[in-house]
Amino acid sequence: MTSSCCKTSPSAPLPDSEFEEARRAYQKAIDCDRLRPEPYAYLGQLYDHKQDYPQAARYYEAALQLRPQWQAVRYNLARAYLHQGADARAYQHYRLALEQNPQDVKAYNDLGTLYERWGQLQTAASYYREAIARQPDRSQAKRNLATLLLKQNRLQEAERVLVELLTNSPNSADLHHLLGHCDRLRGRLEEALAHYLQSLNLDPHQARVHEDLGKLFDRLKQPAAALICFKQAQKLNPQQLDLYGSCANMALQLERPAEAIAYWLEFLPQLPDYGKTWLEILSQGPIVSQEDGPPSDLYDRAFLARQGVIQHLMRAADVQSCQDALAELYRAWGDVRLEYGAILEAQTYYQLCLTLRPEDVLARQGLGASVVAKQEQEVRQKRLPQQSPQGWLPRTQSASARGVRCYDVACQEETDGLPGMALAETPQPPGQQLKACQGVNCQTCLNRLQEQFAPVALQRSQYHCPPGAKPLQLNRNRFTAEIAQGRVWTMPQTHWWQVCEAIAVMTRDDDLLADLSREYPGELPGCPNRHLNPGQHRIFNRVQLPPVEPIEGTVAVLTGLSANVYFHWMVDVLPRLDILRCSGLPEAEIDWFYVNSVAKPFQRQTLEQLGIPGDRILESDRHPHLQATRLVVPSFAGPIGWATGESIEFLRSQFLPSQPSLAPTSAKRLYISRQTAQYRRVINEPQLIQRLQHQGFQVIALEDYSVTEQAQLFANAEIIVAPHGAGLTNLVFCQPETTVIELFSPNYIRYYYWSICQYLQLNHYYLVGSDLPCSVFRNLLYPDVLTEDFWVDIEAIEQVIQERA
Repeated sequence: MTSSCCKTSPSAPLPDSEFEEARRAYQKAIDCDRLRPEPYAYLGQLYDHKQDYPQAARYYEAALQLRPQWQAVRYNLARAYLHQGADARAYQHYRLALEQNPQDVKAYNDLGTLYERWGQLQTAASYYREAIARQPDRSQAKRNLATLLLKQNRLQEAERVLVELLTNSPNSADLHHLLGHCDRLRGRLEEALAHYLQSLNLDPHQARVHEDLGKLFDRLKQPAAALICFKQAQKLNPQQLDLYGSCANMALQLERPAEAIAYWLEFLPQLPDYGKTWLEILSQGPIVSQEDGPPSDLYDRAFLARQGVIQHLMRAADVQSCQDALAELYRAWGDVRLEYGAILEAQTYYQLCLTLRPEDVLARQGLGASVVAKQEQEVRQKRLPQQSPQGWLPRTQSASARGVRCYDVACQEETDGLPGMALAETPQPPGQQLKACQGVNCQTCLNRLQEQFAPVALQRSQYHCPPGAKPLQLNRNRFTAEIAQGRVWTMPQTHWWQVCEAIAVMTRDDDLLADLSREYPGELPGCPNRHLNPGQHRIFNRVQLPPVEPIEGTVAVLTGLSANVYFHWMVDVLPRLDILRCSGLPEAEIDWFYVNSVAKPFQRQTLEQLGIPGDRILESDRHPHLQATRLVVPSFAGPIGWATGESIEFLRSQFLPSQPSLAPTSAKRLYISRQTAQYRRVINEPQLIQRLQHQGFQVIALEDYSVTEQAQLFANAEIIVAPHGAGLTNLVFCQPETTVIELFSPNYIRYYYWSICQYLQLNHYYLVGSDLPCSVFRNLLYPDVLTEDFWVDIEAIEQVIQERA
């Protein structure tokens, strides 16, 4: 037997009889000489081809113990760990394989796959390019690069790579499929259709291509053709639960509601066990009480309608009852979206309701109201509302000639993330299609931030952001503007789910001061689109402003977006007071402090502790539009939801008690529960809590504690486990090296607490849970990813606690 073990590649496993014969032969060789590495290596290959990767890794490890420099086996071991989802181990052995052979093309390609899985797309692309540079005719690395470029929306580059590949492999069904996807993203629908059809002509058994062709027909407004495609995809891949939802949607578009209900009734038994448990939990005990009749809040009504849909479908009620329940839910979501101002979404919901129940009077009224709202919106876009600003100034500090005076805070450029990245100047990648940015929800920007924080996967869906990375550079100015006869409009909060979404500060000459004004969706740090439309604020074309309320005296503006949320109050609102005080403007001259609200205990507690008396507070929820004799406006501390180093130090200095006796508990291990929250809950939290309590964790409901007590809780903690939510704001009070395990919904992974962990040198892990299968059904129950509940892998959490904490 030679020692030339080959690198494994996907291939059909041996029949059981041949596998057993080979296994016995290699085992016999091991029994004869346990110090020979070859039998272990070949036995590892045997299990590798059988796709028994844990056993394969075991024998590869044994071979490498005897011959550590055997590069081919090192690569095979890395690949076996990759298939198991043991990313950290796979990464370690790929790096060793490359040290032993820097020309190993497969290792470069696989490392690209690994980094792509971690969301570090730029690094992944560099590894794919390294593989291509060493072996230009290697099609797999080029294909991987092309799919990655599609993810990055770099469509022209992706197309060039795919066309080159197709030139060499004109009969590749896969390449025609990818080119069709590229054309669809570029809006070239006829070309996409041709590529999809050619792909199916070459291989008609591709469920994914049938599904994508169905999506294309849906976009072309051909629901009958789309339904045929989705049915064929379902026939080829019955385990793809999304297809049930796609078929149901097309049936509704074809006005065949009974058929749509049939798809949902067929779908529910296919759910995995955790999905069935999930629905049982949502269907039990209403989230809102009905003791005093139906709830008045629109979102609460939608929650009740959601429960009705689940209950009817789970007990397989008659089709008409299911239709009625579904119609109620569509109408309820229509009411929510109309109130929110999302008119087109509201119209879609009302129309779906009427497809299911044409006689629904309330849905028809809602649809009529949405049409009127749309018309009014179009009129306002053509004609500025009374007292809207007539222009905009991008930089307040250049507006001194217009009655504005600025007091600068002496501070150096702050670093708040990784080195070498000036966030305000992020370049546009070459070949990337420029499209509307979704602000704080922009997936492109979120991917970029995730890559800059460079989390490392331990296992699949388990990540570590180790402390020690230098902060991102934030180019910004800290100042306070004094505006004679200045005006401010702050959008009031009208429901628990409809938060303050816009703030506008204007001069006496009706110019908007852009850097002192904000609105959602805003922008994430480093957004390449940030300079495209700086003057597009909703106040110019979409808002009917309330009457101006004149205020005699000096008003200091501290309002922020979503200030009813503890996180945004602490990170975006309160640090403005620090900037105001550091600017040197005499605080004794201020007559009023203008904040969003003092309705919540944490708002009253923090303002009182910061020395702002209640009789000097103006709430923007009660006074949304005012003009003061003198308006004093500190700049924002940073981008929306971005905790800067100075903000963190300010909060610690003001709210972190110096006396340990103030601690409400001596517990070192904390679990922060969201069970009383109205959204984004851990569905299997009772089971998680039970297991964590066995490991010494204390369950904390933060609403039971004052802000000072919360600060002390986190300052004393050694390990904190928590679902992503406002409670983690208190990480600003933690001590260095505290272990943080953050739990995410897979469709709502946000960076907010990563910058805090990096600044304070916290040991930050995060785990990504599971969502409810079938995106269409999930979107029916949770129209906004912000509200999605999720399911966590309790064993994975325990593993991180035991191995890393």
